[in-house]
Amino acid sequence: MPLQIGQFESGLEMDDDLGKIFLEGGGGGQVFESYELGFYAMARHTGIDCYEQRGHKGYLFTIGDEKPYPQVRAAQVRELIGDTLEADLPITQVIRELHQRYEHFHIVPTETAHGADPAIQEHWRSLLGERVLMLDDAAAVCETIALAIGLCEGTLDDLAVGVADLVDAGADRAATAAASTALTPYAAARPPLVRMATGMLPAAGAGTSGRM
Repeated sequence: MPLQIGQFESGLEMDDDLGKIFLEGGGGGQVFESYELGFYAMARHTGIDCYEQRGHKGYLFTIGDEKPYPQVRAAQVRELIGDTLEADLPITQVIRELHQRYEHFHIVPTETAHGADPAIQEHWRSLLGERVLMLDDAAAVCETIALAIGLCEGTLDDLAVGVADLVDAGADRAATAAASTALTPYAAARPPLVRMATGMLPAAGAGTSGRM
C-alpha cells in the first residue's frame, strides 16, 4: 500500500522530490497494486494551471503491470492522505473524476509476466478502453508519451509521420516502432482531424481578388 507524491513542476522541484522517493522491493503474491490511491490523489489533490486557468486538461501517464484494486478504501485515504470519506469509492468513480482534469493513459509493459497476462490487459481495457497502451519495449516510454500527446493536441494525425519525425530528431527506430504499435488502437479510435483554413474570404463583388 505505498503512496508517495512529489512536486511535478518543470523546474528543479521535480528532481528534488524524485530523490526523496523510497524504492520498495518484494511485494505480495497477488496481482494487485494500489493504482487507485494514486488516481484519487491526482483527482483531488493536484492543481494544474492549464486546467484551472484555461480549461485545458493536463496529461497523466501511469505505468504498471498489475491490476488496481476495485475501490479506494476510506480507511487508507484517512491514514495516508488525511481525507475523511463517508464510504469507500469505486475505482470507476475516481477515474471519472480524474478524467475531468487529465488526459490519462495507462502503459502496460508487456515484457513482464503480469503485463503479458491477457486477464490483466483486459481488466485495464474495461476501465480505460483504448487509453490502455500495451507497450512491448519498456525503453520506449518517452516515445510513447510524445506520440500520445501529439495525437491529443491535434498536432499529429498520422502515427507514421510522428515516428518519422522522432527518428529524424534522433530517437531509436525500434523504440518509436514499439510506441507506434502501442498507440495504434487509440489512434484508430479517434475521429479524423478537421483542418481549419485561415486567410481572407473574397468580399462581395470582388471576384477572385480575395485570398484564402
